[in-house]
Amino acid sequence: MDNTMQKVYEQKETKFMRNYGELITEAHDAHDSTLHGTKNPWTIYDTCAIGKYLETWEEMLPVFEDDPTIRSSLGDILNVGLGLVALQYATLPITAFASVQPLDDEAGTIYYRRLMATMTRGAYTADNLIMGATPGDTVDDAYYSEEQLLTYTVLSGDVSSTTTTKTLTLMTPVRPRDVRISVTHGASTYNGIDDGQGNVYGQNIQGTINYVTGALALVITATAAADVINVIYDQNLAEAETLPGFKWDLSTKVVRANYFLIQSQFSTFAEYTIKRRFGRILADDVAADAVAQINGAVLTSGIKKLKAASLTNDLPTINWDATPLSGESIIEHRMTFTDVFEQVMTAIGNQTGRGAISFIIAGSKIRTILRSLGFKPEAKNIPGPYLAGYHEGIPVFFASSSLIADNEALFGYRGTMWFESALVYSPYLPITTVRGQVGLNLFKSGVASAHAAAIDTVVSDFVQRVTVTGM
Repeated sequence: MDNTMQKVYEQKETKFMRNYGELITEAHDAHDSTLHGTKNPWTIYDTCAIGKYLETWEEMLPVFEDDPTIRSSLGDILNVGLGLVALQYATLPITAFASVQPLDDEAGTIYYRRLMATMTRGAYTADNLIMGATPGDTVDDAYYSEEQLLTYTVLSGDVSSTTTTKTLTLMTPVRPRDVRISVTHGASTYNGIDDGQGNVYGQNIQGTINYVTGALALVITATAAADVINVIYDQNLAEAETLPGFKWDLSTKVVRANYFLIQSQFSTFAEYTIKRRFGRILADDVAADAVAQINGAVLTSGIKKLKAASLTNDLPTINWDATPLSGESIIEHRMTFTDVFEQVMTAIGNQTGRGAISFIIAGSKIRTILRSLGFKPEAKNIPGPYLAGYHEGIPVFFASSSLIADNEALFGYRGTMWFESALVYSPYLPITTVRGQVGLNLFKSGVASAHAAAIDTVVSDFVQRVTVTGM
């Protein structure tokens, strides 16, 4: 992150900690203890995201309170407001695999960052994309390395009889005694080197090299058009006038908040019975169930988008055969499933430059394999997908066959910076609960819960699909 952006986030962090420090600290503690452990540590981006979320909620609350038609029916969650907003952010499982960028309004802009090359070098051209949110982002070592390769195909105009005369220009300054030349002529290869004094010698090769200007003048005998000249050399970057680098370019995507709504009904008599028999307030239980349903819906929406991204990105599906080899037990063979982790990290790393696994979303058969590797899931009686535990520090989510096939899993990467994620979760309206009368029947009450957020993919190559056969 560049210094300007770092300072902006540091200023935001100071502001939000001043206004909501206690709540942010509580959310931080809940985050570490319930969801992410040490795999996805709390960062300055979490502080700024939850701070903005709390600020938006505080701006909304007077709108509710100033309206006498709904003020009297505010539910408990609305009344305690900010504390539950903070807790929801900290414990909503989608934050384990999505970048959180709160919205100021129903429609808004989310951001992701791109790196642009500042010079033409290696596989990059000046102002070309080095890293961003589109498929195909890779790291070219030649862009940063002193060792460079120049390839030239001999043209007919370069050849007089069977002698090629050509001057090539290398990037400067050139390190003496580090120029190596090879010429491919049919089935033959000629090799040459520099002597450190500006001279080039080799089989059928002679010439001069100016280490300051980079001019390499070659005279090659026994050659013809279409021969290939390869020059491998080291540029002395420590003495170069300019160094390879990159500049940041922010890209944007417009998203719109989607509303998640649910309403539950119960009679006054049922509420009275529950309170008398069990000493509980039925509306509280109904509200908790409604919130759980909405959290499940948010998580489901996110997983659907991740799966769609895994089917359309540039990462081919990785398949692992569960059939044991001859003389091998099932348990022994399942131990080789750890190779899949390496394949996933290699695939994501080759495509994006970041080789790590931050989360797993698993179907039932993948769950069985992970158990064989020592994973001990926690069963939870909640609707929709849920965080079941950690495998070697990686959060593992379970999803039903309606979302993830039994033999399927999604492995993904979520970085500590806000642009490093396959998915962006942009909350607008925190989970809100309102109680009121239902219809004309005065004995019927209802609890309605709502949440508004945009959920969208930006870097599809951060998620890898894995399937299993033979089970």
